[in-house]
Amino acid sequence: MQELSVTSVSPPPMVLISHAMKEDDSRVTTLEADNARLKNQLAGALKENAKLKKDLADAIDDKALLKDLAAKKQR
Repeated sequence: MQELSVTSVSPPPMVLISHAMKEDDSRVTTLEADNARLKNQLAGALKENAKLKKDLADAIDDKALLKDLAAKKQR
């Protein structure tokens, strides 16, 4: 019997591995960029949240002062 020789038409395994590694590196780079963008958005949102909390506290203080003044006027 004669052995059949199988000729591969796909690239050698090292080429496939190299291509897969490049895709993985590209995904990692994309994920790192997304992570940095999201961290910046989070930092901005936290700053905005702190500002809004301060504004709310100031408004509550103003309301309390107005109530005190109104109560004094009614006396």
